[in-house]
Amino acid sequence: MHDRHSQSPSPLGAFIAGAATALLLGGYYLYGPNGKRHQKDTERLILRAKADILDGMRASQDMTEEQYKKLVDTVVSSYESVMEGGAEKASVVADSFKDKWESMREAAKKASDEAKKELKKEDAS
Repeated sequence: MHDRHSQSPSPLGAFIAGAATALLLGGYYLYGPNGKRHQKDTERLILRAKADILDGMRASQDMTEEQYKKLVDTVVSSYESVMEGGAEKASVVADSFKDKWESMREAAKKASDEAKKELKKEDAS
């Protein structure tokens, strides 16, 4: 007879338990006693990372999606040590930025166009 209790635990069960724990810890971090301060700190770090990514995109005129993803990994890894949650949080942030390739490309192009207009105005003066 098979004893079902002697089988190893399901990987899905372990994943669900880990995800639930991460959600609880993240919720406590963002909404606990110091939640407002943590929310502002997290938002500030993400805005800094976005600015660094946009700067990198401006420096490279024609960036491919693959180059963009490498840039995101590089920038986010530089913030990994100061992010609460370390590598796990950095991975989530990097994935979020990678999913926004089109909007980030448009933002970098718009910023580049605005900078060119400003330079033309200065040259004309």
